[in-house]
Amino acid sequence: MLKDNIVKSFNIQKLDKDYMEFDFRGELDVKAYKDGQLFYHDGGDNTITTWAKHAMIHALTGDVYTPFGTLGNCIPYRVGDTNARYSNTQNHSSSSYYNVDGNCISNRQYWWDSADLATYSPPWSSPNSSDPAIATLLYNILPTKMLFGTGRESNLWANLSTNEQSTLTAQSWNQSLFDTGITATTGNNNYYSGTLTNGSTYGSFSGAGTITNSRTFIDPVTAKIVGTPDPGEFGVQGAIKDSVPTPGSVGGSITKANTGIGCPNFMYFQKDFTNKWASSSSEIYVSTNTGDNYEHKITYSLTMPSQTGTYSTWYYPFNGFTMKVAGLFSDSRLVMGNTTPSGISDPAYYPYTNMPGGILFAKRYITPIFKDAGTQITVQWTIFL
Repeated sequence: MLKDNIVKSFNIQKLDKDYMEFDFRGELDVKAYKDGQLFYHDGGDNTITTWAKHAMIHALTGDVYTPFGTLGNCIPYRVGDTNARYSNTQNHSSSSYYNVDGNCISNRQYWWDSADLATYSPPWSSPNSSDPAIATLLYNILPTKMLFGTGRESNLWANLSTNEQSTLTAQSWNQSLFDTGITATTGNNNYYSGTLTNGSTYGSFSGAGTITNSRTFIDPVTAKIVGTPDPGEFGVQGAIKDSVPTPGSVGGSITKANTGIGCPNFMYFQKDFTNKWASSSSEIYVSTNTGDNYEHKITYSLTMPSQTGTYSTWYYPFNGFTMKVAGLFSDSRLVMGNTTPSGISDPAYYPYTNMPGGILFAKRYITPIFKDAGTQITVQWTIFL
């Protein structure tokens, strides 16, 4: 009897070990500086989403990129790329003040040249510049960028709380002005939202609902968002967007009606081309556990630069917003079986349609931090395996 119990116990332990869950966790560390002095520091564990597991399953088969078309969103780094959200002869230019898709590069100003992507960042949109499939393999399944949000957005003035309406009224907003342009599908391309509508109810972040065009605004509640994100959430609520700056102006020429709508400002990491992930100068860095002598974590870093000196008059979309939410993303949308969903009855429908800017890997609510022109913010997102 004793022998049987020992054997049974051993088999149970062996079974548990064989099916042990992969330990995939993350931490986010945010610091802010003014005049070179640290004045803000927040850090801690984040929520690894359900979608991160889907992405890793695909990546471990060798499919690291998904094809051109409707399967992702990335920087259109080639001049004249037909995937650009606007038709311009130059998609990014710091001399002509163009940034047509709203994407940013870490430690670069909002107005950046297309050449910066090739010089300071990896060609995220292709596995190899000499690959004959460069025109079709565009969207990286692995993390490439971060997105930050205020935590508050709304599709209608009527869906705001009384406190929010009062605060916005004091800032010269009204119902007509607030609702203008939110649902536009051309011109500003206000396609991104972290909030869903389930049936006729607007306000959830996960589940069987569709994302709804919304306007980002600053949360009048100054405290940190209570709780932690759910692993099934699809996006960052109150995403910082480009507010549709008029091309050709260093100041951005932002109108009040456009504030908080437009393209989401994804921030891309830089990478050391020579040493790649083995160099601490790279913003994607693999670390070794010195005690056990194995690689155990990946750190993704980026910097929101200050707008001082030469750049004191340059537009930067994060300025003037208090950020409360951060998300780690890939370029690729989530597809199951490498095909787009056939319709709302398809199990992949909501994950595909509700993450139009790429797969949300991890999400965290941070202590509120206000970005102005004199503030530099550094972010480190570490994934432990």
